[in-house]
Amino acid sequence: MLNNEEISNACKVNIPANNDFAVVARMMLCGACAIYNMDIDVIEDLKIASDEAICCLLNQPGMASSIDITAENTKAGIIVEFMALSASITQTREKSDVDLTRAILETLIPKVNICSDDRGVFCITFFFPNNEE
Repeated sequence: MLNNEEISNACKVNIPANNDFAVVARMMLCGACAIYNMDIDVIEDLKIASDEAICCLLNQPGMASSIDITAENTKAGIIVEFMALSASITQTREKSDVDLTRAILETLIPKVNICSDDRGVFCITFFFPNNEE
């Protein structure tokens, strides 16, 4: 039998790179927050941040085939990562406004990291402290 130290606190889901599947990410984050005993305000902020992160990743010149979403509870709070898995196709889309995405996320979450390359944004990570501190 595993003890609590051997059990991972991470939840992970992979969704198709289609905005219709953003609801799956929101549901996973809501479930993770409930398990992590986060309050309702945190859950609402994470749902909004999730939508914004997915929208940003989908609106890049480099086309994503799918998006990995990982949420992990640490003693300090929840860390969420959205990673676009690249398709070999380049879209004819303009990059979404990364500064606007950052501004929206930073109104909800104190620490945001956005990674990009010549194909656009491919990873968004954020940290939201828990309410136990």
